[in-house]
Amino acid sequence: MPNPSTTDLNGDFVTSVGVKQRKIATETAITASTTIDAKSVKSVGVTTVVCSSVLYVTNSITNNVSVIDTNTNMVVDTITGFSNPDGIVVNSKTNLVYVYNFVLAQDDALSIIDATTNVIVNTVTDGRGVGQFGIAINESENLLYLASNDDISSYLIILDTISNQIIGTTTVPPDATGVAVDIQRNLIYVTSDTSGIVSVIDGDIGFVVTATVNVGGSPQGISVNELENKIYVATGGPNNLVSVINGNSYVVNATITVGDNPVGIAFNEENNQIYVSNIVSSNISVIDGGLDIVTFTITGGEQPTVITIDEDSNIVYVINQATNNISVIDGNSNELITTITVGILPQGITLFTPLC
Repeated sequence: MPNPSTTDLNGDFVTSVGVKQRKIATETAITASTTIDAKSVKSVGVTTVVCSSVLYVTNSITNNVSVIDTNTNMVVDTITGFSNPDGIVVNSKTNLVYVYNFVLAQDDALSIIDATTNVIVNTVTDGRGVGQFGIAINESENLLYLASNDDISSYLIILDTISNQIIGTTTVPPDATGVAVDIQRNLIYVTSDTSGIVSVIDGDIGFVVTATVNVGGSPQGISVNELENKIYVATGGPNNLVSVINGNSYVVNATITVGDNPVGIAFNEENNQIYVSNIVSSNISVIDGGLDIVTFTITGGEQPTVITIDEDSNIVYVINQATNNISVIDGNSNELITTITVGILPQGITLFTPLC
């Protein structure tokens, strides 16, 4: 813009080109044309539009967060100032990253990072005993959810990310572990490890538990297919299953045998595939979401846990706790591309893609 452009005082045309959708290293041809003395004149230039996604990884022993450029698969920054950082999530609309810290002998805390500067801008006292699967965000509502456990009970904490104030808590079965959000229906799902239960919490009616589903095992990671209204739960050992919950009836419609002790799980809505990390067998099970069967098994990392997916590029990122690195997997071929070394004992991972 502007289009058509006009010349400046020197006779030069000046214009700007906007990219409406996020692109990853996309070559774009720009054509300029004008008419001089009734003759058409054209000039074509090629530029590369790059919108870098960024990974944030919490490292609990080194008390820092690794920042990874996904175009180069290199650590470009290391943020310090944390205490045993664990679960992490980003609000891409506000450019804020939330890091849960285990603080000894006092209430735990959330560190808030400005993703544009990679600087901690605020710290909020919030929650107890929140693990690597126990943090999620609803960007549409600007609400953060924590699966919290104190010495007496377990509950879901609801934090308003605008005011950084707790606006509600909901009691759930013991040992709350994982959280997932259905933004379309404003529902929150919470797994309870020792109870073998998934709680369904309705955000439209005061965050009350409207249903519980007994999936058995030790459910930890959980992911939602909003299009088909299906919920996938990694039920841990000893069953080595992923439970598939019908989001309409809250009944387990299917169980899928995966590797040894599944803990982490992520859904890619672009290709309807589910990725499951099996921490004991050290592999990743790939599930076809249409058939609900395992179609591929990926090896390459030791003790894989939390998974995140860049759906635009179809790249899967998996934390390997035993080797202190991140597996980078091509979601098209399900092949390991590379590994990225981070800090000691990585716990949580989140993907931030700024608008460009």
